Amino acid sequence: MPIENNMGPGGVDAAYGKRTTLPTRSYDTTKRYGDTFREDGDGPVNSIVKEAESGFVGIGTDSPVGTLNLSGTSADPAELIFTRSDGAVGSKNWYQRVEGNHRFALGRANDSGTVSNEYVTVATDGKVGIGVVSPNRALTIGDSGVIGINNTGNTVQSTIQMAAGGLEVYTPGAQSIVLGTNSSERLRIDSAGNVGVGMVPGQKLDVSGGARANWFGMNVAATPSGLGTGIAAPVSDTLGFYTNTTERVRIDSSGRVGVNVTPSSWGSSFKSLEVGATGNGIGCNVSGANTFLTNNLYSDGTNWRYNRSNASTLYEQSLGWHSWHVVGSGTADTVAYPTAAMVLNNTGNLGVGTASPSASYRIHAQSTGVNQVASQGTTDAAFINNVNGTQALYMHSTASMSEINELRAVPLNIVVNGATRATFDANGNLLRGTTTNPFGGDQAGYVNSNGTQTATWGVSATYGGSFIGSYSNHSFGILTNNTTRLTISAAGDILSTGGGLGYGTGSGGTVTQATSKSTAVTLNKPSGKITMNNAALAAGATVQFQLINSLITADDLLVVNRTGSGTNLAYQIWTEATAAGSAYINVKNVSAGSLSEAIVINFAIIKGATS
Repeated sequence: MPIENNMGPGGVDAAYGKRTTLPTRSYDTTKRYGDTFREDGDGPVNSIVKEAESGFVGIGTDSPVGTLNLSGTSADPAELIFTRSDGAVGSKNWYQRVEGNHRFALGRANDSGTVSNEYVTVATDGKVGIGVVSPNRALTIGDSGVIGINNTGNTVQSTIQMAAGGLEVYTPGAQSIVLGTNSSERLRIDSAGNVGVGMVPGQKLDVSGGARANWFGMNVAATPSGLGTGIAAPVSDTLGFYTNTTERVRIDSSGRVGVNVTPSSWGSSFKSLEVGATGNGIGCNVSGANTFLTNNLYSDGTNWRYNRSNASTLYEQSLGWHSWHVVGSGTADTVAYPTAAMVLNNTGNLGVGTASPSASYRIHAQSTGVNQVASQGTTDAAFINNVNGTQALYMHSTASMSEINELRAVPLNIVVNGATRATFDANGNLLRGTTTNPFGGDQAGYVNSNGTQTATWGVSATYGGSFIGSYSNHSFGILTNNTTRLTISAAGDILSTGGGLGYGTGSGGTVTQATSKSTAVTLNKPSGKITMNNAALAAGATVQFQLINSLITADDLLVVNRTGSGTNLAYQIWTEATAAGSAYINVKNVSAGSLSEAIVINFAIIKGATS
């Protein structure tokens, strides 16, 4: 139990400035000793206690736990109020206090010390509120929520505030807002409102590096200012792609695409792609199964129309069918009527001039006199029909042969540059320069005529079988190396122009007598060499031997002569008794002495006739 000593009057309450009772000194076995100041009739709650041992001062508590310990209740919280020293009326006083819910508050009080505004609150969980009594974040700013940030000289102030429309950040003048990470600038908003990511902006948005977005929209800008390469909306609900400040591709509001051209007004059932101002395009019928490749045409959904005033073409694919269409010239945007010029159907039949080919290859007559082509059956064959549909020409091919067959008894003409150059007549003769066979009906062969002269070859009973020659009253020449070597005149004379007349390489042979100069020899060649035996032949003596040759007939002429072998001018040689299959050759020694020489004799057969 402490013992109190009154020291006399003069004590002052530090919280409210009221006069107190005499100072009282207390002694306690725990505190050892200390000073206590209290109001008249009040207990320790409103007293000031200073502990002698710790030096702690307690206001409203007998047991201060800190250098200065203010204690209160929820009904009468402890407050620390700062006032002006002159006590002027109307001045604002600052206070600090701990509220009943253990939160710390900083605010202003009126002249009587009553709380008028609470500005800063620190909740029991450490959250701080400015203008907010119950902060729900680490720092919560209430009221107008404006934060001002000054530069070093306090000449420029930027603000951050939460307005009705959201969070607002402002600079007071032509300054930029910069955000960065890792001590480097990452984003800048310049004074004109341009945004640069990784770069100083020159447009509303400039990005250095890649960008990704779920979507973004555009306002209409018919001539995007400063756009070199990029995307813009040249008209409402369109998308334009630009390079070198020029629009290159446009996608209109219906999804139609134009490359270097504004896409035409294809019908809503089509998705189209057009390339260039000439109207080349691709149209896909999304409600059907058609794909179109067009030149100078587009579809409004019902009719084909010209892109510009000119002729047009159209290619169509549909469920395995391919169609090629043509259309004459017309006026831009007027209705066009394409005509199927060629069709390949889904079974592989190809038709020209018909939209429904019934054969593998069929050409339909467009006018009288124009034939048709059609392929029939399962073999590689085609028929060319006449204008009445009757098969006229048959073309066929197998692994081993090809065939062109005129099915009627009429000539087959080959025409070049509008003129008949060759004709196969009904008998199979090949006629060139003429369509009439001058040899009559029994000739089968080739005729070549320049109008006045006719050369021919073939087979004819009239002319004794196979033949080659000139039909007109002109000579017939044989040429080599573009030079006439042999000529048969109109009278039948055979004339050489300087070359030799005889047998060529491969027509000759050789043979040697076996035992004596009279031994027979056999050589079945039209020409050759005979080497005689070297037996002695007395002066003036004659020897005869037989040449057996299956080519010799009784009407032929056998020509013989000695080559350079043996003694010059010592022999006389002749033939006789020419018969079918053989002839005799005589050799006489006309020298003054006996000769034992193996002379060599050349021979050649010249065919003869008696009728």
